Amino acid sequence: MSLKWHLISPWYSQCVITPWDSPPPITTPGTTITTVITTITTLPPPTTVTLVPDDPFTGDRWRQDFRSPAHPTQGVDPAADPASSPTEIISQDEKRQTGPGSTLQAGWYWVRAVVPPNYHKYLQTKPANMPGTAILESYRSAGQFKVADGQAVANTGDQATPLYLHVEKPADFTQRALATWFNTTENDFGTFAWSGDALTWSAPEVKRQNLAAWLVCKNQALFINTGAYAYQTPAGCADQTIHYYNDAHANE
Repeated sequence: MSLKWHLISPWYSQCVITPWDSPPPITTPGTTITTVITTITTLPPPTTVTLVPDDPFTGDRWRQDFRSPAHPTQGVDPAADPASSPTEIISQDEKRQTGPGSTLQAGWYWVRAVVPPNYHKYLQTKPANMPGTAILESYRSAGQFKVADGQAVANTGDQATPLYLHVEKPADFTQRALATWFNTTENDFGTFAWSGDALTWSAPEVKRQNLAAWLVCKNQALFINTGAYAYQTPAGCADQTIHYYNDAHANE
């Protein structure tokens, strides 16, 4: 076996590792090597959603499925839900009526109760100025009314069809409570009138002790009280009288 010697300058010999030399091991006591792996996820492009606004309200928007109690049940229970009375569909060709506004028009009146539990609750329908059950509710949606030729008439706005307050005609004229509602046709049972500022109703067939006596029952529905005021009041109802009020604005 022959050995080959490489002559290297002593100056560089300290920096050169010859092939027969083994590199010194690199050790760092107490050192921990941590490997970090980064995962990059590619997301799909965002989805564009186009928002379509509702049609704005106008006075000409069609009214769809409002029901009005045009023919109440004979012998209706005043404590029952007025909405359970037989109803008829208002034609889709009948347009929404915008009403007379929040300022009292000349020749018309607000009509409201003046004692608890319905103190300053106002006569109206819900939806306002539309055929439906007569109710006493907030001044914010109060209707405007007048009495003409024995009819209690509701103002529904300029050039709009007025509404008339109707009274149920029972099979038994001693029935304690008679339902009321507004419709576009004139009332054919009894007569409305002012007595002072109180709204009254009378009919020859119905004997009443107090022509100004009313009942407010479930869901604020208004009934004619054919009995004595504040005596043997039907369950779920409250005795009331209702009166006109002619300030420029309805208030609490």
